[in-house]
Amino acid sequence: MENENLSLKLWSTLRCHGTESHLTFLKKFVHRPNDYLLVITNAESLFIEVLTFEEIKVRCRNLNNRLEAPVKSIISHIEQSLKDDLNQNFTFTPVTGGMHLNLNNLFHEMPFNWVFKCVRDQSGLIRSTLIEPLVITVARLVLENEALKNLLHEKDAELEEYAENEAVQSKFTIKTDKFCKEKFGLKICQMKDYVTVLSQNALTAVAGSAFNNQLIMSSEHRKSNDVSTRSESPSKGNIAVVAAVDVSAAKVIKQ
Repeated sequence: MENENLSLKLWSTLRCHGTESHLTFLKKFVHRPNDYLLVITNAESLFIEVLTFEEIKVRCRNLNNRLEAPVKSIISHIEQSLKDDLNQNFTFTPVTGGMHLNLNNLFHEMPFNWVFKCVRDQSGLIRSTLIEPLVITVARLVLENEALKNLLHEKDAELEEYAENEAVQSKFTIKTDKFCKEKFGLKICQMKDYVTVLSQNALTAVAGSAFNNQLIMSSEHRKSNDVSTRSESPSKGNIAVVAAVDVSAAKVIKQ
């Protein structure tokens, strides 16, 4: 199956039972009527399985010898089970060169068993589908954050100019305190929700709808600029992105 639409697919969480504890992965599931592609990552490695029409039939027959169903229906059931992972019984087993993900539930009131035999990806897919979009997203958010702070400073300066010219506000309620970047950053870091997000599984945060959409935008932006980037120095784009992130990190540490 071709992977051209993989970057447009949103990441979603996959919760399953491991040999010692509960585990959370990120997943993408892409399918056509007669085949599917499953991508799973723990942000360290990426695992992938591609099954064709005949391979799906053979696996279903081997694992569910009493079940007769069209391949299209089987794929649909698998997709729905992956979406509803909280109510499913997924178990994870590491194997040499990959991982097995076992699913046990009901298919039209009949017991259904499935094993995803995912192999560790060696093509660098994790870089193009997760790492690069994440870095670009963070860099863009840093730039947007700085632009908004500068805009607030400009508004404060504009209000000060009005006051110096003896302008009077028509409503006292619209008066605000002067914006301070340092105090604002400290206030955000002390917010309960901010601390909660940092303490949770990072993969769960990535799968959030707002951040996920940012990743899709970043992935598409990276693709659209691939041709122009190649004509520049090999590391110029990456240096700019990393520098923007490093600036943000330095500010957090300073605070």
